[in-house]
Amino acid sequence: MILAINTAVSQYCIAIAKEEGVILGECYFGMKKDNFKELVPIFQFMLKSLNLDLKQLSKIFLVLGPGRFTGLRVGISFAKGFSYCLNIPIVGVNSIDALAQNIPSVDSKLYVFVESRRDEWFVGTYTKSQNGKLKRMGEPKVVRRNELRGLFSGKVKVLGHDYEMTAPILKEELGDRVELLPPFYWAFRSSGIIAAGLEALSKEGIQKVEEVLPIYMREPDIRKNNE
Repeated sequence: MILAINTAVSQYCIAIAKEEGVILGECYFGMKKDNFKELVPIFQFMLKSLNLDLKQLSKIFLVLGPGRFTGLRVGISFAKGFSYCLNIPIVGVNSIDALAQNIPSVDSKLYVFVESRRDEWFVGTYTKSQNGKLKRMGEPKVVRRNELRGLFSGKVKVLGHDYEMTAPILKEELGDRVELLPPFYWAFRSSGIIAAGLEALSKEGIQKVEEVLPIYMREPDIRKNNE
């Protein structure tokens, strides 16, 4: 069984799936600062509801970021604890890749926005590969609001994870040039995490647990006084 975890954004997600990706159960929760307090109780409830035992878990698909600093640290600590106790591997998943899985294929470039902080996003660019699936073009970038107009040329197709926050800004800055995908696509889903995890597993294999690190694309907002 696969345990999928996403704590990179304000709404946390835990899911359990079979090895081939069939989702048996999923739970979305949070939207507040102390989401981490609910992780263990919800996970225990899910196991009990599905009549599963911890020993049936074979691997963990964990969203490593980019995303919120505190959430990423919480998710990694949670996953590593189970990984060491059960002696099962962790497969790291990029949050932007997981969100992009909401749209299996595109006929033009797709820009995927994951919120970093106010007026700033982590942005990945995707196109269609030879087999018809999405393919990321290069590494994601940190994009600020004042860079939007100069960064994109022509028509821009966009997917994000916070429609009410991001869509109005993109419309204001890019006007008719932006094509926003429908709001019901704008959410992290366990299916996307599992799909991205299976792809990462096939391409990159298993990492050593001690080598599993968060994907940070910028400095934290809070630093030590002497920095």
